[in-house]
Amino acid sequence: MLTHNFELVAHSEIEWLSASKVKELNWAPADAPLVEELARTNLKDIKF
Repeated sequence: MLTHNFELVAHSEIEWLSASKVKELNWAPADAPLVEELARTNLKDIKF
């Protein structure tokens, strides 16, 4: 990522999680396909 500074607007905290931990969270049904795709993606290969 280009920055490590985040301005939280709708949330009070942020936390980096592993792919396995992200899949354990209670996601809205509309978010589930995106979460599954992100869990399969090696984010180190993506240039943010």
